[in-house]
Amino acid sequence: GAHSESENGSASGAVYAYQKQNSSWDHKEQKIIATDGEVSDGFGFAVSIDGDSVIVGTPGDDDKGDSSGSIYTY
Repeated sequence: GAHSESENGSASGAVYAYQKQNSSWDHKEQKIIATDGEVSDGFGFAVSIDGDSVIVGTPGDDDKGDSSGSIYTY
């Protein structure tokens, strides 16, 4: 998680997905951003992976009130 990344505005956040190659995680596969990301959302502040599922926390999201937060599941 890169919660200070600024793809959708200052500190909107991003998550980088890597693929393991030859016992190394050096190959960046994808950059994930929230399609509705905004300034100070902090997308990627918390990331959890279980099998093929990824859950990303966005504590600064304010769609349901000031800093109400949200999660995204991929």
